[in-house]
Amino acid sequence: MDTQVCFPKKQKKVKKRVIWGIEVAEELQWKGWELGKEITKNLVLKNLSLKIQKMKYRPPKTKFFFTVIPQPILLSPGITLTLPIIFRPLEEVRSTMASRGQ
Repeated sequence: MDTQVCFPKKQKKVKKRVIWGIEVAEELQWKGWELGKEITKNLVLKNLSLKIQKMKYRPPKTKFFFTVIPQPILLSPGITLTLPIIFRPLEEVRSTMASRGQ
């Protein structure tokens, strides 16, 4: 009898930081995207403080990113919130830094 063992693909460990009592990933990476196709990544926020945290957020100043969670967010101590960030690349835009080779 043949036995196959399946191991789940090893996930890269996400680097996190704590800002004002909220644990959050240092970055979201957008790889393998195609023009016109929507990609959603989840930004996980965890309240590590001992008090309710009231937060407001703003997505990058571009028409390509948005989220559906209303503002403000109230996060109780120890609670985790998953904030979906949606990326809709509608056109290729080169930054001025990239075009200068910096």
